[in-house]
Amino acid sequence: MIARPPYAPLLLSALVSLVLGGCATKEFVQQEVGVVNQRVDELKGLLHNTNQRIDTSFTRIEAADKRIGGAEQNARELGQRSDALKSELTQAGQRIDSVADGLKSAHQRIDVQGAEIARAHQRLDGVDAGLSAARQETAGALQRMAQTEARLGVAETGVAALKAAPVSAAVLAAPGAQSSGAASADPLRRLDEIAAQIAAADKRVETGAQALNAASERITAVEASLSDTRKRVESGEAGLNQARQDIAKVQGELTRAESRITANTEAIGAVGKRVDGVQGDLVKAEAATAAVSVTAQEALDRAKAAGKLAEGKLVHESTLTEELTGFGPYQAWLSNEAKQALKKFADKLLAENQNVYIEVQGHSDTSGKAERNLIFSKARAESVRAYLNKSCGIPLHRAAAVGYGGEKPVADNSSKEGRAKNRRVVLVVLK
Repeated sequence: MIARPPYAPLLLSALVSLVLGGCATKEFVQQEVGVVNQRVDELKGLLHNTNQRIDTSFTRIEAADKRIGGAEQNARELGQRSDALKSELTQAGQRIDSVADGLKSAHQRIDVQGAEIARAHQRLDGVDAGLSAARQETAGALQRMAQTEARLGVAETGVAALKAAPVSAAVLAAPGAQSSGAASADPLRRLDEIAAQIAAADKRVETGAQALNAASERITAVEASLSDTRKRVESGEAGLNQARQDIAKVQGELTRAESRITANTEAIGAVGKRVDGVQGDLVKAEAATAAVSVTAQEALDRAKAAGKLAEGKLVHESTLTEELTGFGPYQAWLSNEAKQALKKFADKLLAENQNVYIEVQGHSDTSGKAERNLIFSKARAESVRAYLNKSCGIPLHRAAAVGYGGEKPVADNSSKEGRAKNRRVVLVVLK
């Protein structure tokens, strides 16, 4: 507080005397000076309180800035998570493409192995047919050898008989000396023929043996080829089974990848909704803050212009929503709940004994004509002002009513809930 010079009361007294035309008594002048000094002290106290209110308002603004910063940080973090999920989704898509390529290659390998197995079965059928033919040929050769051996036995029996025949003839011919050269030549010729037949039979037996050996070798080769073919078929079937297992494994991985993609897609959608919700809440909060700040500043400017304020400062704001006021579309009367809230509001101001000025601001939604909305918003503000005066003891000269219509929305007018929020009354307390 600035100290007044000692001659200030005298100067003030002289001025009061001059104003009163020199007819005021000394006691009256001193009394008026005391009242003025008291008023000055009160104004200084109000200035101090106003500065405190300003500090409180700045603290609230800083807190609001922090909340907005936190919301923006959450939005950035959600955006980063969304980007990370999109990256994972891209990688999963690439893995699915790789798995699909591997599945395609596996199918191609199965087709190739199936064709090879089919060709092996065809060769096996050919080998079986050759083996059957070789066995039949061997059986025929064995049969022919048996027949040859039987004929050879008959021939050997005949030779033995012929060898015994000349001896008997000689015994018979000696007594009578009746033998002749022609009689002895006939058995020899037959013996030569039989010997020739035996040689031919031996040759045929040798040829049959060679054919039998060749057939045996062919059978051995066929059996070896058959064994090799069977091994190849078994190997091909094992490869086919392995390929089927690989396909089953790839299909399992593909199913899991698709499940992860579905989960990631749902997660991205959820994150996107959360981001949209946070951004929407942030936009709504900023819009509401801006609307309140604008209307409060306008109230302050109007009160200053009308000379209603001692300090020219904003104390605080209170909002009565439609849920509390009971204002429906094109209605301006107060509910019991609204009256109770206004009574508490006024009692608090009167208890604090603050020399405040109240601007009651009425707002509406944008349904219907703008002129009609403006009229009803002003009527709602007037209803609140009248109740504060008649039932709460707030002087009329310390309150004013202003209607904004639907010019300052705090919510979206396209929804029923948003329109209800816009039908409100704001109490701006100034000093």
